[in-house]
Amino acid sequence: MNKATINLLPGPVEVKPNVHKAFKDLVVSHRSEEFINDFFLLKDKLTSMLGSRFAQIFMGSGTMANDVIAAQLNYIPGSGLIISNGEFGERLIGHAKSASLDFNHIAFDWGHYFDYGYIDSVLDKNNPPSWIWAVNCETSTGVLNNIADLIQLKEKYQSELILDCISSVGNIPLDLSQVYLASGVSGKGFASYSGLSMVFHNHEVKLNQHDIPRYLNLGIYADVGIPFTISSNLIYALSVAIDNYSKSPLFEIKKDTTDYVRTKLEKLGFNIISDEQNSSVGVVTIVLPQDINSRQVGDKLKEAGFETSYASEYLLTKNWIQICTMGQVDLTQVSSAIEMMYSLCAKSKSLIF
Repeated sequence: MNKATINLLPGPVEVKPNVHKAFKDLVVSHRSEEFINDFFLLKDKLTSMLGSRFAQIFMGSGTMANDVIAAQLNYIPGSGLIISNGEFGERLIGHAKSASLDFNHIAFDWGHYFDYGYIDSVLDKNNPPSWIWAVNCETSTGVLNNIADLIQLKEKYQSELILDCISSVGNIPLDLSQVYLASGVSGKGFASYSGLSMVFHNHEVKLNQHDIPRYLNLGIYADVGIPFTISSNLIYALSVAIDNYSKSPLFEIKKDTTDYVRTKLEKLGFNIISDEQNSSVGVVTIVLPQDINSRQVGDKLKEAGFETSYASEYLLTKNWIQICTMGQVDLTQVSSAIEMMYSLCAKSKSLIF
């Protein structure tokens, strides 16, 4: 088997050379004055880019950031609401249950946009939720649950809006100024290395949260900034990755690349689960016919040097495969991956394009 060289994953992603160079630099103590200044400069870059008042940075994955958020929701009196339409929306339920939160759940079919008329019909029969938690870009399907629609919903019911923005930060322009809490990571849309997660917030966090484990305690991070060991390599790599947005129109490039992928796939007859109007940038999910095995297709692509997203349990169960362009990608190479996938799938007698 050849080593995969073309990264079309939703994370980890391919990074630019200057990000790689920053990551390879010598390790710096997280207690040095220089690093502390650079760390807070990175936080300023994040808040300026995303419109939130505060950004806290953690060593860990997006799962950790969502656990940090779940712990905070215990400080909002009343019952909450989780709205889902995919794998990662449903994972929010696990976060909420682990934090012993009181909440209701409204689920839509995977790949479908939220039906706000139906949501209203449910909420109008009950007390309004104290908080509403949803995923912005549902990575499993590529559906973008528009923030403006969710803000209208939270304003109607006077709720706090909580968002999983793990696959949307860095991929699309975001304004989190009206979002109570939001999660993000370094290793997807920002096109840096995996290993850092963030929680964005616009309120002053309660500092004396003694009932929350220290590493998940947002109040400690808000108070101290760098309460625990953090990788200088990851911090400097992310800082350079964010600087890249001021050097070239990365949001436009990412959108154009995703549009190219979607158009080429549709012209070849592939079935994309999300409709174009409600699709996010950076991830395209393809539904393969049942007589074409997604694992076999993904394995063959990998042998040829194209690393696509197909190995997660939920993707295998649904026979889906994803082409993701969140990081540094070359359109010629992406095109070659799509053409090879078409060649593999077109061999099926039941597949008529």
